[in-house]
Amino acid sequence: CVVGAWGGMVLVTWIANHYLAEPIELCAMRRLTGHPCPTCGSTRLVTSLARGDIASAIWFNPFVFVAISIAAIVLLARLAFARRLVVRWTRGRLAVAIGLLVVVMGASWAYQWCVVG
Repeated sequence: CVVGAWGGMVLVTWIANHYLAEPIELCAMRRLTGHPCPTCGSTRLVTSLARGDIASAIWFNPFVFVAISIAAIVLLARLAFARRLVVRWTRGRLAVAIGLLVVVMGASWAYQWCVVG
């Protein structure tokens, strides 16, 4: 449901940006502050993937590209093995996952500020 809504938003944005002189800025943080958020470029990434332009997709946000790739692999593995993939969350694993998420989001934000702008 969420993926379908996001896909619809990407489609509407692509159509609007294709036919309008000024591109639509979806990121609320960029609109309000003028600075990118850690996931800025995700819509452009998806539209680049839809066009088959993987290099541009990676440039827009390599961290989101990796996250989408991992999600696709997990989905394909789940479909291939026809069962749920279960992670047993202990406190240690949860702490590592949260720490990794914080580091990756920080790196993504730094990439957005320094490379994409």
